[in-house]
Amino acid sequence: MPKVLAVDLDGTLFYPKRPRTLISFANIKFLRDFIDAGNRVIIVTSRNCDFVAKTAAKIDRKIDYVCINGAQIIIDGKLIFNESLPVGRSFEIFQDMKDHFDQPLAWFLDSDKYQNLVYDNGNGWFVLQFFKYYYKAQGVYQQDYLADNDKFMDELKHGNIYRMLLYFGLGKRRMNIAKEVNRHMRVAYPDIVEASWINNVVEIAPRNCHKAAALERIIVHEGINREDVYVVGDSGNDISMFQAFHDHSFCMDHAHDAVKKFAAHTIKRVHDLRKILLNEEVNHD
Repeated sequence: MPKVLAVDLDGTLFYPKRPRTLISFANIKFLRDFIDAGNRVIIVTSRNCDFVAKTAAKIDRKIDYVCINGAQIIIDGKLIFNESLPVGRSFEIFQDMKDHFDQPLAWFLDSDKYQNLVYDNGNGWFVLQFFKYYYKAQGVYQQDYLADNDKFMDELKHGNIYRMLLYFGLGKRRMNIAKEVNRHMRVAYPDIVEASWINNVVEIAPRNCHKAAALERIIVHEGINREDVYVVGDSGNDISMFQAFHDHSFCMDHAHDAVKKFAAHTIKRVHDLRKILLNEEVNHD
């Protein structure tokens, strides 16, 4: 039976970084050979679909993808799943944060109208300059963003929002605040959100929108045997895949131990899977 490889982008397929080509040649060649052998690749990422389409074009093969951690699923170039937070509830969460917690330096959201819409939370010029230079430094990996507090508030109240990110800044104290906010979101809004925490960032997504749920939806939609699914990633939002497809789960060796412990196997590069999935020797780039 054909194999299905679900692969994360940042820290995984994009590792090691290649500022000019986006993906290393060895990883591109492996995916092409894997697909040409009759198998299937699904990109699973927190990035938006426009960026994923650009990535898939680099591989130059038919690839399906899961975007924004499962809020959107593209199969054969068609949107088969599209889930957003209940309209207006995002504003309720925003107000809850204002009333009960030290504020993040900035909020980000992805909606059906905007990608990386930024609210600077009153920190003004300094924060906006920081994000301006941060995104510029990402080179080929950067995504477009828009800093506009008025548009952000309008989207919170009326928009179809796929995801919100809360960035709390640097330092252990700010990290602990993020950790507490993540815990609060899980307790206060269990019926509407999936909350995850990575260092100083909290991610809020619609309920049951995570990478494993997206793959389960694809399995049903496409009639895939789950025993043929292999997953690879490196961060906290990949843990759901590691748990759901544990026997065929691979974590990048550079990942944090708190993530690696959930996967059955570790690899240094995505193309290391050539030996496992194609029974061929691997030459490291």
